[in-house]
Amino acid sequence: MPDFLAQSYLADRGKALAVMDRVRQIRSPRLLRAILVPGDEIFFTLWRGPDADAVDTAAREVGLDPDRVAPAEELPGPGRMESGRCSRAGLPSAGSACKGGMRT
Repeated sequence: MPDFLAQSYLADRGKALAVMDRVRQIRSPRLLRAILVPGDEIFFTLWRGPDADAVDTAAREVGLDPDRVAPAEELPGPGRMESGRCSRAGLPSAGSACKGGMRT
């Protein structure tokens, strides 16, 4: 199932926490992550669901009024190398290089 990022106008941490409490009642789409940027009055929520309309509807049901819902792709972080292998993102640790998934 695809992921979608919803962007809502919200500056108050208490209201954001109340939304997070209400979202527990929603089965689908599923909220994966939430980030509040109070200085910019933006609340980002990352959802997994069938389509953007379903995410928009769910966000509104929990009290958000998303300005935008867009397809999103979460990329892996750099991670650590273990046992001489590169991270799952194919990135080496500082001072080494990766080639074919192995540290060189």
